[in-house]
Amino acid sequence: MKEKLKKFDTLLTGILIGFILPPLTLLGLSRFLTKTLTVREFFEGLTGNGLTTNIFIWSLIPVFLFFSLFYFTKFDRAGYGIMIPTAVYSIALVIYNF
Repeated sequence: MKEKLKKFDTLLTGILIGFILPPLTLLGLSRFLTKTLTVREFFEGLTGNGLTTNIFIWSLIPVFLFFSLFYFTKFDRAGYGIMIPTAVYSIALVIYNF
């Protein structure tokens, strides 16, 4: 079983999960937090009340959970790959706040 899972221990797997999971989480949060607003109306409302940073930080929590899974299963290359998009999103969030 462990050999079958080792094929997912690649840098590309981590990068794909890291880039795809935060936007999906944002979409899920927009659906969970508001039932009647469209996604565009949700993000326009966020920019007006200063909650944008908090929502973006919440969208990175599933990435942290995947990184923890990769760490404890010793998937080092996938763990390195997931850190690259996380760093990109974090830097973009810092630039957005200035």
